[in-house]
Parts: sequence; structure tokens; C-alpha cells
Amino acid sequence: MTDHFPASDSPSSPSVELNTLLRAAVDRGASDVHLKIGQPPVIRFDGDLQPLEGWPAFDSLQLESIVRQVIGNAPSR
Repeated sequence: MTDHFPASDSPSSPSVELNTLLRAAVDRGASDVHLKIGQPPVIRFDGDLQPLEGWPAFDSLQLESIVRQVIGNAPSR
């Protein structure tokens, strides 16, 4: 799924583009996205949790990449 994972320095753990992940969830009508190491993204659709089709399980480096995208612009205390 190279369209979900842009090229990175580590081919064994490609980075995840947060906007691509969120767009995929919204396109499927999801209200929530749940992320956990060792599992693919899980979405809430119509009240039920289900894996986001076509996405592999994330490792810790991929989830760290997502967190850094979220907090990257957050003001420091």
C-alpha cells in the first residue's frame, strides 16, 4: 500500500501520513479512528468497530510518527 505510506528512510517501517489515514476513514463514513500498536487502524462506523480495510497493522515507529504529526505544531509549556 505505497499510496498510504510515503517513502521513508526505513523501508521496514514506512511513515504514515496522518491526513491520508484520516481521509480514508472519513471516506468510509467513520466517526472515530482507534490506533494501537500491532493492529491496523480501527474505525467506528454506524456504532460498530471494524478494521480500516487495506491498512496493515502499525508498529511503534509508525504510531510515533502519527503522534509527532499531531503534536508537532502544539505550543510547548
